[in-house]
Formats: sequence, C-alpha cells, structure tokens
Amino acid sequence: MDSTSKQRRSPEPELITPLTDEDPPTFVDRLLDVATTQQASDLYWIPSADGYVIRIRHNGLQSILAQTDTDYGLQCITRTKILAGCLTYKTLVAQDGIIRREHEELRVATLPSHHGERISIRFLLQTAGPKRLTELGLPQHQVDALKTLCRQDQGLVILTGPTGSGKTTTIYAMIRELLEQDADPASIITLEDPIECEIPGITQVPVTDRSELDYAQALRAALRQDVKTLIVGEMRDQTVIRATLDAAMTGHRVITTFH
Repeated sequence: MDSTSKQRRSPEPELITPLTDEDPPTFVDRLLDVATTQQASDLYWIPSADGYVIRIRHNGLQSILAQTDTDYGLQCITRTKILAGCLTYKTLVAQDGIIRREHEELRVATLPSHHGERISIRFLLQTAGPKRLTELGLPQHQVDALKTLCRQDQGLVILTGPTGSGKTTTIYAMIRELLEQDADPASIITLEDPIECEIPGITQVPVTDRSELDYAQALRAALRQDVKTLIVGEMRDQTVIRATLDAAMTGHRVITTFH
C-alpha cells in the first residue's frame, strides 16, 4: 500500500472521558472548548456497536479525542442537536444546523447510520479571521505565485484538494491579499456555502439549501453587478463551470474550487 492510500492520522492524544457526575451538556461544551483550543477544523461523533468515538481533524489529520458508552453518547448527540437547532425527534433523516458560540460559529450535519446518528461539526473561521498567504505554511515560491495571481486583473484560479485540505482557507487568504493590495472591497463578491468568515466591506452571498439562490443563479446575478473579483465557493456542475469560465474570459478575476 502506498502512502497516498493510507489514512493520515496525527499522533493520538490522551483520551478525554466524562468526569464523575459530569452531565452530557457540560461534557459537550468541554469537548467543543478543547477542539477550539487545539484549533481543530472538524469534530466527529462516530457511533459503533460499543458506543461513540469522538475524533477531531487538525491540519488535515485526524485523531481520537474521546470515547463514551452508547447511552451517554446518545444524550450528547441530543444536546448537540439542540444547540444546533436540529429536531431531536428526527433520527432517521439527515439534518443541518449551526451552533453559535462566543466569537465562533460551528456548522453541524447529522447522518443516520446502523448504530445511530453520526454528527460532523465544522469549526468555521469566524474567530481568527482570514490568514495571510504567508501564514498558510506554503513554500515561498507558491506564496509568490499566489500574490502574482492576485495582481492579475482577469483570469481564473482553481484550488483543488479533498475536504479539509485548506481550499477555503487559501481563498480567504487571497481575499485578504487583494484587500492589502488596495483592491476595492465593493468590487469583490463571494458566493459561499456557507459563509465561513465575514469580511467587512465585501459582498458575501450565502448559497445554501435554505436559500432560494443556487450557485448558477447567484453567479449570473453577481455578474450583473459591478464586480471585478468573483469568488465561487465550488464548481459543482456543468452549468456553474460554464458560467465560471465565461466570467473568467470576459474581464473578471475569478477564484474557485473543484473537488
């Protein structure tokens, strides 16, 4: 088996277990605090026949954070769904929600499975704000190349990679670079699912399942504005790809991602 086919994991830390008489809401809050302190990008509640395993993702690497028995884990799942605004009695359908804590926002997604509900929690970028390109850990020649692309008046930049590889983080760093290069904030429009970091001055359009706008509709509408830089969160289908390419070839600077 080559290295690319192996699941990447970071060194396993000491497991967190519920304290004596620690109720599930307190334990859930403690896990979220620990994940925030460790600057995790994701936290997962994974059910099994023996209970729940809680894993975190940091810098693209997963590690086990905690374990609980089934009954305690189910109470924690219910608490998490309440915090996220999900319906606790619906356990056989997938749901999405948002947990808003002080200075941060967490995106929650539930998924029914054979042993119970699995929950994925994405820690959005509200707390720290966008990083600079120099803070991404990229080689200097790649940083220089991205800065050069940001100085181009038109064209297409496509960021690729699996979930958690840093595509969105890189996009926000490029937006920060554009603003530091004195780009007019009013000429920047982003189409995002969801908006992971609010940036004052620019126009950010949420494109979610709850919105009446899909990517293609939002993209066409954005092009009717006085937009110079267009951020398309993801090229999901042929219609969006075609519209994105057209925008890049008609005098716009377009930054997007592709899985």
